[in-house]
Amino acid sequence: MNNVFQRYAEIYDAIYQNKEYASESAYVSEILGGLQGKKLLDVGCGTGRYSEIFATEADYVHGIDMSQEMVDIANSRKSKLRNGLDRKIHYEVGDARTFESDKKFDVVCSMFHVINYQTTNEQLDAFFKTSFNALKPEGLLIFDFWHGPGVLNDKPVPRTVEINTDSLEIVRNATPNLRMEENCVDVTYDVKVKYLDSSEEATNFSETHSMRYLFTPELKFFAKDKFSIEQTYAWRTRTDPSERDWSAVCVMRRL
Repeated sequence: MNNVFQRYAEIYDAIYQNKEYASESAYVSEILGGLQGKKLLDVGCGTGRYSEIFATEADYVHGIDMSQEMVDIANSRKSKLRNGLDRKIHYEVGDARTFESDKKFDVVCSMFHVINYQTTNEQLDAFFKTSFNALKPEGLLIFDFWHGPGVLNDKPVPRTVEINTDSLEIVRNATPNLRMEENCVDVTYDVKVKYLDSSEEATNFSETHSMRYLFTPELKFFAKDKFSIEQTYAWRTRTDPSERDWSAVCVMRRL
């Protein structure tokens, strides 16, 4: 995972330009009971799209991401914010498994399936330890994740996405390899990028993202002695996840 987003960072926002960050952030805030007056740690903040929205409600947002390139883009976006939002946000390079801070947070939020990049038991345990150490007593951890029963019921298949912006033409082919004995999916992205507004040559590159889908008993095991599970929902609902749901969200309370 260390360098998996280096090439991806420059086209990340273009690929996800239609992602519904605003409504997803509103959903997260709602199931947390609101973010007013709270300090939030955004683990795996990427280019800062969630952090910016959380900061309109929370008192302070601290975003960390393993990718320097992602953090650079997030800081560039932050510099353009108005109404004092830029002063409520801080970004830095940080690992979901090893991050330490003198600050204590009311909420740790980790979106866009960051937890699924923790493919070993040791990495998952470290993720929960990091979140535990960052939170105040009774603080809340929220994360979305690939829901194991949904993944196995509707197994991943190759997909092609074409993205066009004013400056870029992108074709991304995703080829999955399901490793059922390890509860993992390796997704290889073959990406072609054409730059429309410069003399820069078109570029091709490949990256493989390894993702571990998760089951409720695993979450209970890794949370033990650290968190109690408050809620688990199918993503963007208030209903229990089923085998029809690839994505789910979990809220845990720090013990």
